[in-house]
Amino acid sequence: MVLSISSLFGAVELSGNFGYNKMLYGSSKQNSLTTRSYTSSMAFYFFSNTAFELNYYNSTNMRLANEKYQITGVADYSVIQSYSEVQYESYGIGLKHAFAPRGYPVRPLISLGYAKKFTESSGNTIFEHDNNGSQINVAHNSQKSREDSVFGTIQLQLRITNRLSLTGSVNTVFKAFEWDEAKNSLKYLAGFSWII
Repeated sequence: MVLSISSLFGAVELSGNFGYNKMLYGSSKQNSLTTRSYTSSMAFYFFSNTAFELNYYNSTNMRLANEKYQITGVADYSVIQSYSEVQYESYGIGLKHAFAPRGYPVRPLISLGYAKKFTESSGNTIFEHDNNGSQINVAHNSQKSREDSVFGTIQLQLRITNRLSLTGSVNTVFKAFEWDEAKNSLKYLAGFSWII
């Protein structure tokens, strides 16, 4: 006997969210810090307001500094540009609970659970010879790590149709049991959710 998903769960909800932030700084706004984040999730409701959730989270922080300064102890060379990129990925499993029935115009939800988080960092630095202007581009060694983590999401759904909602959410993924770190990795996103 084959059971369909709809026969096992009351509803299945798909959700996708995206966030982007860019900050310019420096005396002539020559430096930038850019953050790009997105999430996707699938929630299987086994009660009217409570679901089993699977999710994916990706966030990339990019820092570009266009500032010239001499290197201490290295004659005739200056740093003119440095770039660093840190990418976070996580795969989560947990519970999702809605504080209003489906179909309400405004529906607040919260999700919490376990995640496996992967981090990869890379970048490069450009050096310039002070006398002849020749440049050297030095790539940084890529560093990777993974850790057991906790994910948390607070979401607000604004109903557009019976099945489609506009969503705004705050996400965090932090190392397991280090609860003080939750506030240090907050991401603000907007997107849509769809009941199938």
